[in-house]
Amino acid sequence: MFINIATQQCETGGDLYSIYQMMPKGHTYQTFEFTPGTLECKEACLSDDRCQSYNVVMFIAICELNNQTKEARPEDFVVDKDRYFMAKRPQQGNRT
Repeated sequence: MFINIATQQCETGGDLYSIYQMMPKGHTYQTFEFTPGTLECKEACLSDDRCQSYNVVMFIAICELNNQTKEARPEDFVVDKDRYFMAKRPQQGNRT
């Protein structure tokens, strides 16, 4: 399912973006199994204010909710060939 991704970074539209084979190391606060082909992982992250991003562990349908993104902690963003990283799109606020 994730193997057929043509690019390393994918626009998912709206509230999320993704990066193949990357993850924020050390920022997972919840892990659970989900049903492949569903939006359980995405919905869990979007409904939890602590969740800033999530990882899908490919081939075993594990969801990992993270409290950081690559922008917040770029030094912790590492390669992991078994994961697919998804993050909430940064909010565009007014700068004054």
